[in-house]
Amino acid sequence: MSSSSRQEHEFKELPPGLKVVTEFGTFTVSNGLAVGRCCEVYEGYLEGNSTKGDAVAVKVFRRHQEYRGALQREVHILHTLAKPGTHLAVQHIGETVWEGRDILVQELLGPTLRQVLISHHNSTASPWLTLTLATHVLRGLHNLHSSGCVHADLKPPNVLWDPNIAGFKLVDFGLAYSTSEHLSHAIQSRGYQAPESMKWNECKRESGESWSVSHQPGPSADIWSAGCIIAECLTGTRVSSEGDVAATVRSLLASAASRYPLSFLVQAWTFIARCVAKCPEDRPSADTLLSDPWLITENFQPTFHDLLLLPTPVVRLLNVTDPTTHHSCHIEGVEVAVVEVCKKYGTITNHHLEALTGKLYVEYEMWTHAEVAQAELNGTVFRDRTLVASFFPLSSWQEHKFF
Repeated sequence: MSSSSRQEHEFKELPPGLKVVTEFGTFTVSNGLAVGRCCEVYEGYLEGNSTKGDAVAVKVFRRHQEYRGALQREVHILHTLAKPGTHLAVQHIGETVWEGRDILVQELLGPTLRQVLISHHNSTASPWLTLTLATHVLRGLHNLHSSGCVHADLKPPNVLWDPNIAGFKLVDFGLAYSTSEHLSHAIQSRGYQAPESMKWNECKRESGESWSVSHQPGPSADIWSAGCIIAECLTGTRVSSEGDVAATVRSLLASAASRYPLSFLVQAWTFIARCVAKCPEDRPSADTLLSDPWLITENFQPTFHDLLLLPTPVVRLLNVTDPTTHHSCHIEGVEVAVVEVCKKYGTITNHHLEALTGKLYVEYEMWTHAEVAQAELNGTVFRDRTLVASFFPLSSWQEHKFF
């Protein structure tokens, strides 16, 4: 559930300031985040357990029984995926009921992939962003499929950035199902529907019934959706599920050739073509795709746009001081002074001034504090210098690779 790009909506289900006591803790509703067809999502704060004070997402279903099936499916899948050490799907904290409304409390995440793509203004995503997304989505699908489940609604709004792990996670399991059950509902959203899902939905719509279990879509339908999402990242265009999709993707990639290395695009097309093979049996599993050479090609770095858009607990400040080849009392004094300013926005767990570049890196205890700090510090004048603030990749921070 996302805390970013809040839109103006009319939120009706939960009043601001509402405090709800549950067996997993007490949460207080803050502000609204998003409004969907069957539910509303609010930001809240959980207290009363080991995650005291954590920001959370509060997903409340409207009081209509036709949504009961979606709620039950989501809760079942979230509990199925709640394995120790698993960080590939949104973490479920608990569920409760308030005045007839079913509520799910989950960890608060950053922007959706849809918001990320919109920020590119119909242009293309960076190689780093595309490869990171593809890897994390496939890891999530591998975990889901190995648990005997199908997401069945994989699309950019249902892929969110988790600032705590600096990675993408899968959310919204309202259409998900087990491969062992008899599927009785329509699945997948237009634009990301596999051919077999389109046939399945059409059959259900015309007859009111579904085919036998042997004909129902399986995990490979999610692979199709993943291929469409990756193609959208590379082309800035939503790919139609009709016609020769692989040929369409090839044409779109050719139009984007000036933005990527040629070898990168060639491997990308081969990868996507495998995902959108018309026959479900011809699509590789998520596990197989994770070993594709394209995902482990060049070691791309995030662009400045990526670092502005995707929060982490680490803030990078440019233009803190002049680059120098040696540390001095002056440099240390500047570091101490800027860190004191940064402390206004939250608890700092570590910091580092890279003298060779004049850049300061500040790690916050909570990513939400880093998000506020980045917004407030960007453009701030400090000692006649205008600071430029972005986020910084967790992996680079942990490996002491500063850029």
